[in-house]
Parts: sequence; structure tokens; C-alpha cells
Amino acid sequence: MSYLSTAVDFEVPDINKLHLDIYTVGYNEEGESILLLLCDGTKILHSTLTDCYSEKGYNHIDTILHRRGVKNINAFIWTHPDKDHSVGIPELLRKYDSTYEAKIFVPHGISKKEGLSTESADSLNYIEKNYNTSRTYKINYISLNEGEIRSLLKFKIKVHGEAFVDYSFSFILPNSNVIERRMNSDEKILWNDFSIFHIVTFNNKNFIFGGDLSGQNVQFINEDWMKDTIFVKIPHHGSDTLASFIGKLVVAGVDNAVCTCTAFKSKRLPHEQILKQYKEFSEGVYCTGNNTTTPHYDYGCIASVFNANMKDHDIECTGNAYEFR
Repeated sequence: MSYLSTAVDFEVPDINKLHLDIYTVGYNEEGESILLLLCDGTKILHSTLTDCYSEKGYNHIDTILHRRGVKNINAFIWTHPDKDHSVGIPELLRKYDSTYEAKIFVPHGISKKEGLSTESADSLNYIEKNYNTSRTYKINYISLNEGEIRSLLKFKIKVHGEAFVDYSFSFILPNSNVIERRMNSDEKILWNDFSIFHIVTFNNKNFIFGGDLSGQNVQFINEDWMKDTIFVKIPHHGSDTLASFIGKLVVAGVDNAVCTCTAFKSKRLPHEQILKQYKEFSEGVYCTGNNTTTPHYDYGCIASVFNANMKDHDIECTGNAYEFR
């Protein structure tokens, strides 16, 4: 595995114009993709894409990037290679990172290609061909020991040249022992055990991105890492196998957070009872996959905008996205 820590400085004139925009995108039956845009007013300072999906050739992340005038994807996090997180990766990276400058983060162990869908294998081949070549190593293969947390993307945003706002990506999972055990087993690989779990910190507040966290890996999450959390991307599409993770959020004192979730209809996810549990300690729970609206939409998008001064934020649901009540 390799770790390429990155530190970048930005200069902004007014903290009140600095904001983090989070787009949680899902589709009619399945699929998940998350876009983070660090913004100074209308100027995009940095873009991070987590996972990718397109349905019937349509990728709503592409639409957002075009509308926002984003020219480049600066970092791509592929939480795990299940198909519903993996369709359209080469097309999007080819369009928004044609010179292969993005930092790439993938789980350690997925180079064992047996068991990958065609779309996932094609995506892995594209990434390894273009981002680990000519003595250039842009890929971070992620696995961590128990109790380990690594901050691999770090940004310092200076205000008036002195005071600064922190913006960093800290990786917690997958656990290295779980990965090795799964790779050496004769049983079918469950890619959720390889899923990346990371926390984004923005001006001392935490934003949780759980990928498709598996129950096997919850034990390795330290509650202290999740204090001061104001946003939770609900892991594994609101599966009812992760009640112990909700318990850790409660122990960490998470209260009044914004929670988002994507649907996986064939698995009957999200599970309503799980959404109710998130609702108990959340400002609001927002999901994709509502098919009862007219007109019918094949995508859902939850746009969450957090100002760096933490005094206000906005939530907007479009397509088939809705607030769970």
C-alpha cells in the first residue's frame, strides 16, 4: 500500500463566503455517488468525487459538474468495487481529469480481480493503467490497523493571510486484518468488508462518509473520532445490519446532524426502522429513490451547503430525493 499525504494552502478574503457543498446522488433502483466542492463564493477551490454511477447512460454528477463550471476532479475516492458504486468511473475521470492529476484512493486488495463485475474491473484497469505509470504514483491503496486513523488530504485555508480554516480527509477503514483474512479465504469475497470509511473535517466540524460499511468493521471505529459531527452519509444504504454503528454515533454525542441516504431497491433499502433511529438524533434525514412523485425521475440529488462560519446551512432535494418524515 502507499500513502501520499497532500497539504495545500488556499487564500480567501472572507470566511463568510467559504462553504462546503455536498451532493448525495442516487438513482431509481440503485447507485451512489457523492461530490464535495470546497468553494470561495462561486469559485471552486477543490473537488472530490466519492464513488460513481450512471443509469441508462445518465450520470447526474456530470450534470452538476457542468452546471457548476467545474473543470477538474481533484480527488477520487472509490470506497469499494460493488457495481452500484462503480459504473461510469472511466468516463467521468476521462472527461474531468484527462491529464491524470487527481489523487486516487482505493481499498487495498481490490487488485485481486476475481469476483469483480465487468464495470468494476474496467474501472480498476483504467485507474491502474493511468495513475500508476511513468514513475508517477497517484494511487493510495487504503488499509489501516486497529486504532489507526490517517489524514491523507490536508488543506489550510488562510483568511487575511493569518487565521485559517482546516479542511482534511481522514481515513479509518478498511481494516488490514479483515482484508487479509478475506483475500486468503476460499469463500466469495464480500466487497463491503473492503469499503473505505472516511471523515472530512471542515473548520473543526466532522462530516462522516461510511461507504458500504460492514458490520465486521464497526468494531474498529473509535467514537472519539466522530465527535462534533454535523453530517452523516448513512452507510450501506440504511441497512438494518448496522445498529451498532448508530450506537457509536450516539455515544459520540452526535446531535442535530444532517443525514443523507441512497436507495438500493432490490435489497429493500433503506430500512425504514433504521431511518427512524437516525431521525431521533438528526436535524433531518434525506433519501433518494422516491418513485411516487410526478413527473417520474430516474435520479435523486440531495444538495447540502455548509458555510464555514457554521451559522447556517441549506438542504435542497431534487429529482426523486425527499425528506424522510
